[in-house]
Amino acid sequence: MGDVKGQPHIPAFPRSSGDHRWMKDASCVGRSDLFFSESTNDRSEAKRICMRCPVLLACADYSARVGPSFGVWAGGKEARLYVASRRAQADADRQAAAKADHAPASAQIGA
Repeated sequence: MGDVKGQPHIPAFPRSSGDHRWMKDASCVGRSDLFFSESTNDRSEAKRICMRCPVLLACADYSARVGPSFGVWAGGKEARLYVASRRAQADADRQAAAKADHAPASAQIGA
């Protein structure tokens, strides 16, 4: 699982998976030994590193769209589910606000 010098290990995914420039700032750069290990201890350490990573949200978004099948991405499945639920709630809040902004004035009275 050798890394290209200065780049994180990136498994082959479809080109449509988006912009990967954020990966250069990831805390996992050069650490595929932990992030793609089968060792429970290594994976636990990788998850701890993820939680302090400056690009955690971008990684969570990437892993939610691409669905990597191996390795620790965005702190593991639990962290990705948390981020996805927070984003879904934020989207729902934005949609509700937009709907309220476009409601007829008579519908807003007494709301």
